[in-house]
Amino acid sequence: MDLIIRPAFQASSYLNTVALWHYQQWGIASETPLSQYQSYFQQYFAVENTVPIMWLALAGGKVIGSVALQRDTLDEETGEILVLGGLYVTDEMRGQGIGAALLQIATDHAADIGTQTLYLATMEHVEYYQRFGWRIEKEVNKDNQPSQLMCLDFY
Repeated sequence: MDLIIRPAFQASSYLNTVALWHYQQWGIASETPLSQYQSYFQQYFAVENTVPIMWLALAGGKVIGSVALQRDTLDEETGEILVLGGLYVTDEMRGQGIGAALLQIATDHAADIGTQTLYLATMEHVEYYQRFGWRIEKEVNKDNQPSQLMCLDFY
């Protein structure tokens, strides 16, 4: 398999596919309409940004994964932080290192732009992120769900 990872703005034809993935994975439970996901994701596909930015994993002419960096306020105590989100790999492509490759490109970019600590909130997959050096910071309420706020320090 020839894996290519590129910024979403260089692959705008995949906008609806990626928005649908994220909607099916995370949006249905929150009752957020698919059209809202499509509108939100346009920021990643429209122009080149330092942040927010999304990368897509491509193979065989298909999009098979994604990851993004964005600024977010997960709670008042933490304030605005740089957050990794939307790490997703299609079911049939999991277990082949694609998630790890997407995670690496996003963390490299965060370090390159001078980030001292990168965060993510997850309701599951804590052990997966810990394999890459992430640690649990605290529990937060993300999208009305208890989640683990994890961080990766670069300093």
